[in-house]
Amino acid sequence: MDFTGIFSSAKKAFGFPAEEKAYSLTDSASSEIFGVIPTASGVVVTGNSAMHVPAVLQAVRLISETIGSLPCKLYREADDSKEAAKDHPGHKITHSRANDWTSAGQLRIDLTVDALLHGAGCAQVVRASDDRPLELHRLDPSKVQRRCEDDGEPFYLVSAERGQVRLSYRDVLYIPAFAGVSPVKLGREAIGIGLTLEKHTSNLFSDGARPSAMFWSENTVPDTEAGTKVIANILKDYRAAFSGGKQSRPLIVPNGFRYQQMALASTDAQFIENRLEQINEIARIFGVPPHMLYQLERAT
Repeated sequence: MDFTGIFSSAKKAFGFPAEEKAYSLTDSASSEIFGVIPTASGVVVTGNSAMHVPAVLQAVRLISETIGSLPCKLYREADDSKEAAKDHPGHKITHSRANDWTSAGQLRIDLTVDALLHGAGCAQVVRASDDRPLELHRLDPSKVQRRCEDDGEPFYLVSAERGQVRLSYRDVLYIPAFAGVSPVKLGREAIGIGLTLEKHTSNLFSDGARPSAMFWSENTVPDTEAGTKVIANILKDYRAAFSGGKQSRPLIVPNGFRYQQMALASTDAQFIENRLEQINEIARIFGVPPHMLYQLERAT
């Protein structure tokens, strides 16, 4: 017998408040509550941070601008065919202008971007007093919650300055991503690796990933004040020779020391291949051919 369930039901029947589970901020489950899901690489991938990966940026731009450029008309059935319903009030907001400040094509771009990055794009249908649709207003996806009644009918809770507003499904244009989940969330591990590789590339060409050169000596440098001064003078001369556009200035090192330039190792070639492969992975996530993300290694 489940005594825990019986005890909980009794507490509820007598009006005692239901117990709520508490999560520690270090608990991985708390990350999902705030919409931040870490990856195995340690990088937090969100819709905004994913756009810093060039392949993701191009994929989102390609899909959304293609959708925005397609003709969109409102049709009505006519006998065994169809005809453009140009006299219908909804024709203008779907074909010409969604509202006074947004074209219909731009709204389709914005809603597609929201769907790809956040899982769904939503727009509120603004109606006249006689229930005619007049305008479409984009809703911020971070302020929209989609819920369902017991019979499955959806409704929307929109956070506004005056509080939370409930909208019927008849008053919201809802554009979901595949399976109702954004590609960024489903492919966050691959995108996280892409962000890591972007960061590593930046460090590689600065001074964080590897030393640009090294000085070595066959003789032992004494661990004294004089030895420390010799090393400090070598670093000072090196910075003076290779900073401020003075790369052509000769570098003179003390007697017994040698200068050796650090060359790229074979692992760096593998690193470049990893970057190319991440473009292919992101192309798979968004269902876009790699050559349309400018991965032209095998394009013909």
